[in-house]
Amino acid sequence: PNTAYVSINIDETTIRSNTLSIQNATATSFDPKADLLIAKPIEATQAEAKSLNMQFKRLVAIGKMTFKNLPADTIDAVTFTAPNKVLAGRSSFNYTTGQVVEYGYNSPMDNITINYAEAIAANNAAVFFTCLPCEVVAGETFTVSAVCGDKTYTRTVTIKDRSLLFTEGDLTTFSVDMKDATVED
Repeated sequence: PNTAYVSINIDETTIRSNTLSIQNATATSFDPKADLLIAKPIEATQAEAKSLNMQFKRLVAIGKMTFKNLPADTIDAVTFTAPNKVLAGRSSFNYTTGQVVEYGYNSPMDNITINYAEAIAANNAAVFFTCLPCEVVAGETFTVSAVCGDKTYTRTVTIKDRSLLFTEGDLTTFSVDMKDATVED
């Protein structure tokens, strides 16, 4: 989207974009302003092509997080934090090759906040967000905070045997058990 375009772009080999750290999602989808797509360049042999086959590459990863045992009826906002990981910030890519030159080189953020204009149902809710590709490996942690009315439920999870991998263009689905979450008013 044009909201991700950074106006100081130099040329087509270093297009700059910004992945949002504050996103406005819905109950069924991520924030469209946080979805970074790059179109494959097309050369037409005619002055007016009769049809064009557009192809896009997604430069961000999509997360779909669900909660288990969240003792609330609705969710107003969620923050996902992965310390020392670059989840959002300015990146640059080469438009002619479609390859990312560098992720999060400017204003890197290790957290994503997902806001809802209308609270979503907490029971089996899917929290959608986009982030820059990264991996949280065994021994590392991530923290989730869910704002539910006047209470905030926070849980830090340590990855045990596997990793939580956010891959460019792919959907990563995971759940967080909030049974032992810390509760704040």
